[in-house]
Amino acid sequence: MIDIYQQATKLSLNVDKLNFLMYDMAYEGNWEPYFKYIADRLDNQSSICEFIEGEAHIKAFILAYLGLNSYYIARPEYESNKGYTDIFPQPRLLQLPDMMYSYCIEVKYAKRDADDAEIERLAADAKRLLKQYAASEWILQDKESTGLKSIVLVFKGWKLLKVEEV
Repeated sequence: MIDIYQQATKLSLNVDKLNFLMYDMAYEGNWEPYFKYIADRLDNQSSICEFIEGEAHIKAFILAYLGLNSYYIARPEYESNKGYTDIFPQPRLLQLPDMMYSYCIEVKYAKRDADDAEIERLAADAKRLLKQYAASEWILQDKESTGLKSIVLVFKGWKLLKVEEV
């Protein structure tokens, strides 16, 4: 899969770096560098026509990267408290019982001409939703013994503008 990716895009995928960042996320709770790395890859590899799909394209891109690791099972649109968290990387605790962190991720997308007020509104909405989702029975059960971190990612076009923990 990595070879096909590299041939198709003419860009390299640094799997070692990706695995290092994921390890740091899973065991140290240091999640921000991982998502900034994905956002950088998104910025470098996406064309303008892909942003017709907006948020769906960004979520698919993040899910593809999350699928390249052995730490989590990336669960999109995961049911939680009468809603669906965008992405729940469910920890693989059978294989990695000492894993420390799991995540609930909400992705918001604004068009490239959005103003600061729109970005703040999207971030506030994501935070509200994450508080609801983090209290859900499903998330609490599936995170098991890990500490749950709720993450807001707000994109303006293909640029990651807000990366926050709730």
